[in-house]
Amino acid sequence: MDRGGSPLARTRWQNRVVGAGKAELSAGLERNLALVNGYFAAQNALFWIPVFVLWFSRSLTAAEVLRLEAVYYSAVVVLEVPSGWMSDRLGRRWTLFCSGLGWAAGSALIGLGDGFAAFAAGQVMLAAGRAFASGTDSSLLYESLDALGRPLEMRDRLGRAGSWGFATLAVASLAGGAVGYVDLRGAYLLSVVGGLAAAGIALGFVEPPRTGDQPTPREQLAILRQAPRNPAVFRVLVLVVAMTVFVHIPYELQQPWLDRLLEDARTPVISGVFVALSFMSASVGSRMAEPIAQRLDPSGEAAFTRGMALGMALLAGVMGLMALGPTVWVAPFLAMRSFPTGFTQPLAEAEVHPHLPSSIRATWLSLQSLAGRLAFALVLLGVSAAIGETWSVDALRTILVPAASIAGLGTIATLAWRSPPR
Repeated sequence: MDRGGSPLARTRWQNRVVGAGKAELSAGLERNLALVNGYFAAQNALFWIPVFVLWFSRSLTAAEVLRLEAVYYSAVVVLEVPSGWMSDRLGRRWTLFCSGLGWAAGSALIGLGDGFAAFAAGQVMLAAGRAFASGTDSSLLYESLDALGRPLEMRDRLGRAGSWGFATLAVASLAGGAVGYVDLRGAYLLSVVGGLAAAGIALGFVEPPRTGDQPTPREQLAILRQAPRNPAVFRVLVLVVAMTVFVHIPYELQQPWLDRLLEDARTPVISGVFVALSFMSASVGSRMAEPIAQRLDPSGEAAFTRGMALGMALLAGVMGLMALGPTVWVAPFLAMRSFPTGFTQPLAEAEVHPHLPSSIRATWLSLQSLAGRLAFALVLLGVSAAIGETWSVDALRTILVPAASIAGLGTIATLAWRSPPR
């Protein structure tokens, strides 16, 4: 074809090129929607989840284990904002690729290392894996849907992707507990594969188009400062921070609670079963996010607030039952501890994304995650000073009783918090 012919011929050729480019982009964005479930699954292939306290406790005291966990959450805090900025400035695809490498490197360092320093280095790399994915995975999903003209699918799509992730956590926990029965470090080495798989899937993503102008770093900072002035954004921030603390307390204490219940070599296997059941409940909860929101408020005005209040109430109940002591009849309730996580995460993400410009979306979500993890890191440091050297029942109650009480009060306060007009 003569591209230098008449103006009409040139216009037709240019339109065909633009049309082909749009079709290619559209196909790539559809591929993102297909791959995102696999990415959520791969990044959650964390076989060490049911045994990490047991592995650390082989060579560390209870207080050191809590400090080691504080290292992880503190590192997430330090890395959250730089990773969010990288995502907003350099792109979602490469940020998610770095996340997968962080998961793989951290698992390898802890599995092959020994002692507090080596474990701490591994925790920092795991924190990098978490920080680089935080906000970026859901931003890629939302921006792909938005570019395709289907942003209202976000809550349902994210619920499905989260369900894949939690289901993978369940299977990995079951397998990790079995592997840990033979060798606790093996669960970490097996997790390296999941991190590498996540990195590989990330390379298959297409970078979604951005909306609006790309601000300079100074302009981006100004936009970030304005974000919490939006009542909807501020409300999500406060409730997500509270839920992060309440969700992680029973998570951190489940293994020593089971160890006090069983007190034998079966603890890694039983822990794997319990963690698997817990994440399966989260997978179910994630799939139910949309139906739960519709049931709580069909209009959508108060679905998020009521959903978060429901999650806090359920967690208050779980922590209260755990405080009664390690008994068999409480165990089934403990296995359901992650159900609230499953349905509250999609509700929170779907609530906040439409209020954020793409130029700061991942950065703000990173700041939101940072605030929650910083709050929990401070809680960990506080209780590590009071808990003592062993995981006694009284030590567990020192944490569980006040936590359950505060979660109960948080439920009441959340229900009283009126939703801002849309």
